[in-house]
Amino acid sequence: MTEPKHKPHLRHLLQGITGAGHSLPVFDGLSSNPMDHLLDFDTDSMERHADVRVYFWQIGDELQRLGSELIARPDLDPPADLQELIMYDAKLVREGREYLKESKADGQG
Repeated sequence: MTEPKHKPHLRHLLQGITGAGHSLPVFDGLSSNPMDHLLDFDTDSMERHADVRVYFWQIGDELQRLGSELIARPDLDPPADLQELIMYDAKLVREGREYLKESKADGQG
């Protein structure tokens, strides 16, 4: 077996995209179905949609950098190991979604 020509660069895998389901649709804003314009915070169903995943990740990342008590702070620097990076991203995505879910329940937005 030969080595792949292009190895993944970890810097391209940042922003929570690891673990995304790239076969899932990406929101383009053109749908006439009002339900397509809503995010589901109550389940993890949207955590694999690449566009939503990045949004959840950004919220989780900001929470960790602010030292929020809502999450157990992972290391501020993403791990270099790909498998650890995937787990790190998944944690930030989940925490970002949970924060938005709690905010919605509190009537914030």
